[in-house]
Amino acid sequence: MLSLFNFDLGATLVIGALLATALLGARSAHRPANLWLIGIIALVTYFNSFLIFRLQGTLHQYPWLLPATQPIRLIAGPIMFFFIRSLTAGKPAPRKWEWLYFVPASVWLLDSLFFHAWEWPNAHRLDPNFSPGFRPYDFLIATFNLPFFLMAGIRLLQHQRQIERYFSNLDQVRLHWAFLFWLTFCVSWTINMLGIVAPDRTSLDATIIVLFSACIYGATFYALKQSIVLFDILEKEKPQYQSSRLEAEKLERLKADVQALFASEKLYLDPNLNLFQVAEKLNIDNHTLSQLLNLGFGKNFYRFINEYRVNEAKKLLKDPQAGTKILSVAYDCGFNSKSAFNAAFKQIVGKTPSAFRATDATLDV
Repeated sequence: MLSLFNFDLGATLVIGALLATALLGARSAHRPANLWLIGIIALVTYFNSFLIFRLQGTLHQYPWLLPATQPIRLIAGPIMFFFIRSLTAGKPAPRKWEWLYFVPASVWLLDSLFFHAWEWPNAHRLDPNFSPGFRPYDFLIATFNLPFFLMAGIRLLQHQRQIERYFSNLDQVRLHWAFLFWLTFCVSWTINMLGIVAPDRTSLDATIIVLFSACIYGATFYALKQSIVLFDILEKEKPQYQSSRLEAEKLERLKADVQALFASEKLYLDPNLNLFQVAEKLNIDNHTLSQLLNLGFGKNFYRFINEYRVNEAKKLLKDPQAGTKILSVAYDCGFNSKSAFNAAFKQIVGKTPSAFRATDATLDV
């Protein structure tokens, strides 16, 4: 059993180092987010090592781990928040005053190392399974981290709404993996905090190790794959139109220009089409085009473009001479995956492309 624990510990340290190295070496636009993710990897690697030592019953042999464990927990919330913010907004570093979020952990760590380093090691020497129960500072740790976890989740939800203003295909910018990473990390952290009062932590510690490991392995994999992330434009754009609204005459003229452009050039057939490209074609700024779509058409960019694509798809699906497969129709109309095509088609038409072809066309699938 001891050799198995030693193997787990070695694997934890080696894999953590490899993941951090991969993120450091990756060339990507979201390098700041990768650096924060490395911080999360270091945090998780530290706690997994701590839990493995505790499962071994040899934690008292490593007294330097003990004083740091509690104060370091205070950085979990801030570091998660800064990772998510960097991923969705591209901010390279916290503002000067935001570094104050790390002051409580720093002060507590110094106090633990220099004034109370003897307490926990002595307790563990007396009883390797020592658990002091839920202490007042455990409540402090939980309440301190909670707002940061919530702010990170809210930012991810805001990102999902924002990308529909700028992109016509969302597969590469949704960040579903980041939401799953955030959720898994929060659940793991909650289990860890609640487990403080558990009479037997053996199975609980093992579960936390698995959850934390899966969490960072998956996040690193998808972070390295992530090719497009919407950055500074989300920070600069205003949520409401604070400048003067488009005059009725100008609004109607721009609506006509948009309709003429899409009728003549069929820009929607480009799967990578975004709001910035259309604005450039119309010789207007991004803000004006976004305002035009919302006020003139009552839609965001994602919905506006996909309605054109779905209407084009309906023509192909109805054409008895076409005989093309559903996937081919999807690609021909500007969608970059069958799942995205099915979702958009059902949202707009109320049925899947296959059902539409079966009921509204003379040609079977």
